[in-house]
Amino acid sequence: MPRCSIIIPVHNWASVTRQCLETVFAVSSPTHEIEVVVVDDASTDTTPEMLASFGDRITVVRHTTNTGFGVACNDGVAAARASEYVILLNNDTVPQPGWLQALIEDSEAHPGTAVVGSQLLFPNATIQHAGVVICQDRCPRHIYSGFPAHHPAVNKSRRFQIVTAACALIRRAVFEQIGGFDPAFRNGYEDVDLCLRIGEIGHEVRYCHRSVVYHLESLSRVMRTSQDRKNQELLRKRWLDRVRVDDLDYYLEDGLLQFSYGDYFPVEMRIDPLLGVARESDADAAHRLIASRARQVFDLLRENIRLANRLREAEAALVSKREVNRGARGQGTRKVADGDNQTGIHDAPDNPTCDVNRTPLLDPYASADNVRRAEEIVAEPKFCPRRPAPDEAGVSVLILNLDRPEYIIPLLDHLQAQQCQAKVDGVRLEVIVGDTGSTDPTVLRYYDDHARYITVVRDLEYNFSRCNNQLAFDHATCRALLFLNNDIIFPAGSSPVLEMYRQLESDLSLGVVGVWLFFPDGSVQHGGVDFSRTPDIRGFCYHPHARAKIDPNAIHPSRLSPAVTGACLMTRSKLFWQVGGMDDGYRVECQDIAYCLTLDRLGFRTRLLDGGNIVHLENGTRPRGHEEWSDRQRFLRKWGSYIEARFL
Repeated sequence: MPRCSIIIPVHNWASVTRQCLETVFAVSSPTHEIEVVVVDDASTDTTPEMLASFGDRITVVRHTTNTGFGVACNDGVAAARASEYVILLNNDTVPQPGWLQALIEDSEAHPGTAVVGSQLLFPNATIQHAGVVICQDRCPRHIYSGFPAHHPAVNKSRRFQIVTAACALIRRAVFEQIGGFDPAFRNGYEDVDLCLRIGEIGHEVRYCHRSVVYHLESLSRVMRTSQDRKNQELLRKRWLDRVRVDDLDYYLEDGLLQFSYGDYFPVEMRIDPLLGVARESDADAAHRLIASRARQVFDLLRENIRLANRLREAEAALVSKREVNRGARGQGTRKVADGDNQTGIHDAPDNPTCDVNRTPLLDPYASADNVRRAEEIVAEPKFCPRRPAPDEAGVSVLILNLDRPEYIIPLLDHLQAQQCQAKVDGVRLEVIVGDTGSTDPTVLRYYDDHARYITVVRDLEYNFSRCNNQLAFDHATCRALLFLNNDIIFPAGSSPVLEMYRQLESDLSLGVVGVWLFFPDGSVQHGGVDFSRTPDIRGFCYHPHARAKIDPNAIHPSRLSPAVTGACLMTRSKLFWQVGGMDDGYRVECQDIAYCLTLDRLGFRTRLLDGGNIVHLENGTRPRGHEEWSDRQRFLRKWGSYIEARFL
């Protein structure tokens, strides 16, 4: 019998639900002893077919009419087999590694606890839920919503009267004792009422900051409906005179609201700017404007989430329809993976033609077979981590290689020497080579002779993103990952890898660290990344200092950069796991820039360091001048708007 039953109520949004389910299975260890129960609350899209594809990995409860969140959860719990815990989970969530174990551990550490809620983040890595407080107007609100996820106030596990049921562990016996959710509430405040009733019979409700889950929030319903007002009225009628106002208690405890007392009044009061503004005198107008803009940004974030997922739903349906048609013509079908947001998809003839003389970069839609290309992109298999992100101090160096003994052997010799220096500094340095089909006897013999120092993963089929994802997710054991080309030459006796690691460890705002790289003639190969402002290719990435003649042995400025090259790129394992690694829809180019931008969108910056005269031969494993225009088109479609708003 499973120990935990995860209950997921769904109504439409098939691709979002698929993402949730795949993530749950990817980040949940078998030792968790879980079962997953999905309650299909009368979906009208492709949800039933999507759920059927999971087979006996899930239990499906089907409703013929839409009953709402509370009733759906009650029916899911009734169908569950676990006797100890039920975990309520919204379908528009993306749990992170360790989320479930953290909830269980917090519950076991506090035996009087009946409910434990997770830390929920918006897609931009700001707080959506860190507990719920009762404010001075006696209305419940999510405390610190919109705060950065690294703020100390949201990174402490503690008691609350209320937590959200979007992701919450509940002791099954207590849930059944109070009769579950009250069906009088519909899609709003059911969790508030549930937690208050549980607290009323003597059990604790807690927030666990170590359980981290991304939440798209309220995709399946429209905000601020007439039903919301009915829910609010019912809540106030039931709890207005019984609930305890507690918001100021947390503000004071967290040092965001402070008082200084003298012999006489008035009292001096200090308010942290993240918490609020004081409306008085000449600052009043400015404060109102700031507050108004903050609300507008918050509303735009929600709308952007909804629109992005509507686009994904539409594209999934389009691809599915075309695959059915292809199958009817005897061409077969293939499984489609949800997830890529593509634009510019139009119907095309079965035998499209393309003017080969046109430059694809200057006209991203010059090709007439947009649908075929979009199908290929979204059908690319996504590599999901099957274990939590490693957290051992050190660096996992990941290198792809195909023969070229003149490149790979000197590089591995240098790294082997650095392993000794790293050990003295208390840092583990592991080297993992992904071999994509080497046949050179010198290379193969070197692998065998140095098996004590390096791990070789053989017979990979080359795709830069997919191969590196596989090396990281299946083999890396350190908290930092260094993606390194095989045609990199480090200066003798230097230790730039350790310098990059120290920089990443010392600055929590960083997600990526790269280095200056030079050609053998001393000219710059890489000094950061910028985006073109030329009208015809506006927004495309390039190396702004390429071929510049400067002294490679001089000190070069360390600075923030929009992105760095994947030829020598270090990142945090936790973040790499969080975003699902590199986008393997890119065949050859742009995946490194896209990865940096993905972390930038989450609030983590990229820094370029001076690592000395590090030489990059560039294109050592593929012909010079080989360019993948489809990757460049895809990059502009996916990131053009973000680059325009963020950097241009």
